[in-house]
Amino acid sequence: MYCFIRTDNTGLMIINFQLPAADHSEFYVKGTNKSITDRYSCKADPLKKVSVHCAGARTPLGELIDINVYKFV
Repeated sequence: MYCFIRTDNTGLMIINFQLPAADHSEFYVKGTNKSITDRYSCKADPLKKVSVHCAGARTPLGELIDINVYKFV
């Protein structure tokens, strides 16, 4: 699994995951920057089920973000 982060034209930060298989569990991401934690909702790409896109609050350009992935139970 790998991921990359970008921003979109609406000001959201998008975290893209490329997963090894399409049979993954649903999950969400929590990102922390400067002691502020935001939750990012995630959706699998309907055409490429191994691609998952998570969207949420944008962090300032160049700042670090800690990302944790959580599986829905």
